[in-house]
Amino acid sequence: MKDYALVTFVVGEEYADLFNIVKHSWQIYADKCNADLIIVNDYIDYSSLKGRSPIWQKLLLANAQQLNKYKTVCYLDSDIYINSESPSIFDNEISDKIGVVRHESIFYPDNEKIHNKRHLKVWDVANRDAVTAGNIKTLFTNYYSNYGLKLDDELKFNAGVLVFNPQLHGIFFENIYYKYINDAFDQDQTAINYELITNNLYHEIDIRFNAQLGGIFSQNYPFLNFMDDKAVEFLKYPTFRDLSMMCLANVIEINYIIHFAGLRWPFIVLEQLLSNGFNDKIDYQELLENLIDHEK
Repeated sequence: MKDYALVTFVVGEEYADLFNIVKHSWQIYADKCNADLIIVNDYIDYSSLKGRSPIWQKLLLANAQQLNKYKTVCYLDSDIYINSESPSIFDNEISDKIGVVRHESIFYPDNEKIHNKRHLKVWDVANRDAVTAGNIKTLFTNYYSNYGLKLDDELKFNAGVLVFNPQLHGIFFENIYYKYINDAFDQDQTAINYELITNNLYHEIDIRFNAQLGGIFSQNYPFLNFMDDKAVEFLKYPTFRDLSMMCLANVIEINYIIHFAGLRWPFIVLEQLLSNGFNDKIDYQELLENLIDHEK
């Protein structure tokens, strides 16, 4: 029996299509780490799907019986590509803590305005009521209070990569699931951050184990810092295509676990990078329409 497992949720055709692009990298990495690869393709609790994001269900998965046999589990969001040259994430000495990486807004504070503009567009702030719009505009300055929590700390982590011991932390995660009944603006992430910090259960691991692409683009490749709709339009142009491919290849080369963190257009680039470049004809208008449909 293996001591380690990589696990993720892949539910729905949209997510399955994206995961199929990166799945091979997961299997190679799992084999390298001598870990089982567990892909969960159905929800655990259907009763909560109407009230909040399905991503909360990873908290139930952490305490699921199928994971209890492992010494250490690494949960990963499915929109991740793994560099095959990466060291094992299970080699991190996290003791009785939970391994996490800081949120991109802390790594790149100079780009706070860029991050805020991105979120204002994603959450359609112009068409929100005044209270909601105000909360979104101050999301990263009143991160916890906007969710009704009191914490005199702006520290926050990206919950797309979590390294934990199921025996020690399974119930901890499950309790979070049942304690919080509403989405924060980042779904489950604010609640997880609050509980990790107030319970002193976090252990920070190398940022390369959760290299968040939006922040990296903002900091190092600002000419690629576009939302999906604009980027797909620009991919029609060979210069932008080639440049985005070279930069994405560089991001992969110097990081371990590359987290697309909600961005879809880089998957188009990644798929071409892994196959034959942009030699095949691509219907960008159809891609753009599909991306817009998924965002509705």
